[in-house]
Amino acid sequence: GDLMNYVIQRGKVSTKIALTFGVEILLGLRFLHDENQIIYRDLKLDNIMIGADGHVRIADFGMVKRFTEDELNEGKLATTFCGTPDYMAPEILQYKPYGFKVDVWAWAVVMFEMMEGFSPFQGSTEDRLFHEIKWEEPRYKYSTVLKKEAKIKHLLDNCLNKNPDRRYTIARCLKHEVFTKQFGDVKKVEALECSPPDGIPPSSKDKFLKRFDEEAIGQSTDLIEVGGEQVRSILGKEDQIFKDFARDNVRLVNLYRM
Repeated sequence: GDLMNYVIQRGKVSTKIALTFGVEILLGLRFLHDENQIIYRDLKLDNIMIGADGHVRIADFGMVKRFTEDELNEGKLATTFCGTPDYMAPEILQYKPYGFKVDVWAWAVVMFEMMEGFSPFQGSTEDRLFHEIKWEEPRYKYSTVLKKEAKIKHLLDNCLNKNPDRRYTIARCLKHEVFTKQFGDVKKVEALECSPPDGIPPSSKDKFLKRFDEEAIGQSTDLIEVGGEQVRSILGKEDQIFKDFARDNVRLVNLYRM
């Protein structure tokens, strides 16, 4: 299932699970950045899938930006305003050119949400949310976990630096003592040699299915064969919707004629 559903079911996840998922996500981002020159731009809990083997995968590549070699050599940056509001970095909201570090920002938000069960930046409206992201500090004052985890907080603080030039890179995150102490050489994590946390993957089919939304797993998998007559019937009904459609606004035309 997806990481969003996993967190919702539990309220928050343990530090060990958050660090395990966190380092695997970082390795996925490193693969996109370093080996494929791709900015992901939509990292969020919903787009992280937990596989049957207990390891996570990044899904949904609808907002990625891939740089050409010439663009990288010329130092070009992305400019498209896109992403999911809660996870968008300040430079995107300020319509500034941006690079790979917007994914580091989003990763830190994902880590915060896993460990605390709520987002570090919130607002009753989108404008208020964007104001918090651009100008306010993360909501550590409501924290119950990170205030006790000084080293993890130190890492997230540097990943949530509003100045992208001072924000940590993926490489620096992976070398942080939070991960080196927990996993030693991240190459073992990359090779899937490190076991997933206890209880992941689930020990039974029923526990596995609980990770998915009930509405999704309750849908029929039967295929319905549609014949030519049915297709023509559907198209005919759609044609009726536009039966009286006109390119001109008649009321407006008549108004100008008066």
